[in-house]
Formats: sequence, C-alpha cells, structure tokens
Amino acid sequence: MPWAIYASRGIYGMNWFSIAPGLPYIISGLGMTTVQGGLVATSFYLGIIPFQVLGGVLSSRFGNSIISISGMAILGIFTVLSSGAHNFSVLFAWRFLAGSGSAMFSSPALAFLSSLDSRRDLTMRVGLYNAAFSIGSAFGIVFFTFTDATLGWRMTFLVAGLLALASVPIMAISARGIATSSAPPINDGYRISHSVRGVWRFSLSAAIAVLAEAIIGQVFILYSERHVQLGGYLSGTIVTAFMLVGFIGGIIWGKYFRPSGTRNAMFISTVSILSATFFLIPFLKTFASLLAIISLDGVLTAAILSMTYSRVIESAVDAERVGLALGLNNFLQKVIAFGSPALFILIGVTYGYGISWIFFGAAGIVCLLAYPLERLATQESAPS
Repeated sequence: MPWAIYASRGIYGMNWFSIAPGLPYIISGLGMTTVQGGLVATSFYLGIIPFQVLGGVLSSRFGNSIISISGMAILGIFTVLSSGAHNFSVLFAWRFLAGSGSAMFSSPALAFLSSLDSRRDLTMRVGLYNAAFSIGSAFGIVFFTFTDATLGWRMTFLVAGLLALASVPIMAISARGIATSSAPPINDGYRISHSVRGVWRFSLSAAIAVLAEAIIGQVFILYSERHVQLGGYLSGTIVTAFMLVGFIGGIIWGKYFRPSGTRNAMFISTVSILSATFFLIPFLKTFASLLAIISLDGVLTAAILSMTYSRVIESAVDAERVGLALGLNNFLQKVIAFGSPALFILIGVTYGYGISWIFFGAAGIVCLLAYPLERLATQESAPS
C-alpha cells in the first residue's frame, strides 16, 4: 500500500498545478476577465480549506482508506469535468469541488500511511510522502506547460483528471486485506477535542513553510520579472527548482527527525534559516543567486512540513484521530497561507517588495514562538 499512496500523492501534486500554466489560455478561451481568471484559480483552494477538517472528521468515522480513496475519485471526476466547462460559473464550481476532493485525500492518506508504519520508520514515511508531492508538483508544472501550449488547456485538465481516476482502483486494490481498527462514535466530543488539542501550535510554528509555498509558488514569477528583470523562462525555472528539490528535504529530514534530544534544535534551526533567507532575497539580483536561495528554500520548506506532520501524528491521542489531527493542521496552515500572496503584493506596491520579504521573514520568526518546546522536551526525555 505505501507505494500506491506515494504514487497517488505525486498525482495529487500534479493536479495542484493543472491550472496555473494554462490560466492565460483559459481566460482567453472562455472570454473571462483577469479578475474572473484569478477567482477560478482561487476556487480550487477555496474548496480545500473547509474540507480539510471535514475530511479528517469523516476519516475518524469511516476509516482513512475509504475517505482518501473517495477524495482522489472526487478530485479526478471534477478535474475531468473541468475540461468541458464553457463558462466562468461552471469552471469555478468544478474547480471548487476538485479542491474538496483534494483535501479529503491528503490528510486521510497520510493518516492511513502512518497506521501501517512502525513508530521507528514514521518520520521517513512522512518525508517520502512530502517528497512525492514535490516531485509531482514540479513534473506537473513542466508537463502541463507543454500540454497547454500544444494540446490546449482542456486536454491538460482531462489528462490530470484521468491520472487521478487511474490511481483510485490501484489504491483500493492495495488496501484490500489490510486490517484497520474501528473508530469510536464521532459524537464523542471529549476524545475528539483531546486528540487535536495543541495542533494549532505545531501549525502556527511552521507558518513560514506554508508562506514560502504560497508566496514563491504563486507570486515569485511576478516579483522576479518586474523587479529583478529576469525573463519568464528563467523565473519559471527558479520556481520549478523550488518545487523539485523539496524531495531532498522530505527524505533527509524524514530520516533523521526521530525521537531524540535533537528534535527541538532541528525544527527551530530549520525554521530560523528559512525565515532568514527571506531577509536576503531582496538583495539578490542574479539568476544564479536567486536559483540557489530559492532551491534552498524548497528543501527547507519540505523539511519543515515533514517535521510538522510527524509531530501532529504523534500528538493524536489514538490512531483513529490521526486523520482529524492532520485535517485540522492542514486547515490552519491553508488559512495562514490563503491571503499571503495578495498581502505580499499589497505591501510591495505600497512600501516596496524588499519590505514584503522582510515582513514575512519576521512573521516566520514570531510564529516560531508558538512551538511547544517544553512539552516536546518532556516527551523526548521520557523513557521508552
């Protein structure tokens, strides 16, 4: 089953970027305004946010494998339907529903993966899970840029959706015969609240990682083209590198972020370094220097997300609540990231983009104060 989850996670990553390369073609083809195009791009994320928690709740009641497989099916169906949309309203609705399926896959799939894994190998599995997303995202950006230009944006949606649907029976077959424990009734309010308490502290302390994903992934090309005067190809190469090299952070930090006295230092130092790079970016004006620093950011971002997922999984009071805890974590992180690209641009237009980078770098340091250091130190020092 793990290999099927990793492969599906890669396809999931591809689907995240099935619209970005083709957005200009979609706007032109459907006669939309630029604002409508932005709303269509945002609708996918609007679908993700509320269904992060709902997916976790449903997985606690019906099981992680069922909900993750259902989520991938929903993602595939509505991505395929997106290929046939002929106006703004229909495309907005289909992308919103595709986002809801994406959310219902992500947290339950990782929760199911953690339930198959020994505690000793948990962090490595989490790292590989995030590495699969990085590889899928990078491949999606490159591949869909090609299909949008040669075959059209409708074919891009069709291919992305069919890949998601193809992964559904593979996941279902792989999950057969694997025993899963039954969950307590979902109306057990005390157990639910107990299992997810403190999750917000992990989510907030890792804020710089989700801010980096949102800002670099969505508006770095705009920043690079207009304020560093790099061309679209070079700017796109930098963003692709950010996505692609993330697998290094997922694997390396996944291998070494195990219960030990060094975990506090690993998390704090990684968050601090990523935040510090935001202070450097405004002073870098060449392709080589920006490629180097943004690639480093990609590694550190994936590392922080892997460490956060590991801590959230361990914080759940029982195995049946892992999906709920992960869903809440993802919900909080999406809320943190949701308005960051617009705020980055607003600060940049008003005060200069150097201030934008410094503001978000400082925000990463401030949010790190939420990290539950004392509780983690107590857990690590306890005898095994």
